[in-house]
Amino acid sequence: MLQLLLASQQRIRHFTALALRLGHAQGATPAELSGTAARVARYFTQRLPQHFEAEDFALLPRLFTTTISTEMMRHLWGMKLQHEAIEQALSKLVPLWLTLRDSPERYGELAESLARGSQQLMLLMEVHLHLEEQYLFPLVRTCLPPEALEELATEVLRGRDLLN
Repeated sequence: MLQLLLASQQRIRHFTALALRLGHAQGATPAELSGTAARVARYFTQRLPQHFEAEDFALLPRLFTTTISTEMMRHLWGMKLQHEAIEQALSKLVPLWLTLRDSPERYGELAESLARGSQQLMLLMEVHLHLEEQYLFPLVRTCLPPEALEELATEVLRGRDLLN
């Protein structure tokens, strides 16, 4: 399960950085702009929700049934609330990416909003991923037995297969 989380974090960082570069891509061709916007929009509307769902509906409920401190519960709840803040930022960016995908000639009018929104997304993601690395990963290692981790990984992978 930890390998799935780590791989997911790498993808999140990759696509967040790609979104940030898209906001500063003045020299890119229309095809590059359109293709990059399509990939970024697809990731953030399909794959990232799977990551959040795995955490919110599979991993966190299992952790909440273990013996963890009140402080740790607050951190876990805070990470779940961060998902909502990230989704709110994405609700502003996704329409921009879709517009750019379909009309790359509009990049000039979209660039400032793309740059500003992507910077906000980058900040939100880095705080969130740091908290996962600092609190969630060690908790998963210490609180969930290997068979629970294997069951969780199977559940997460099965959910991804159903959505693809």
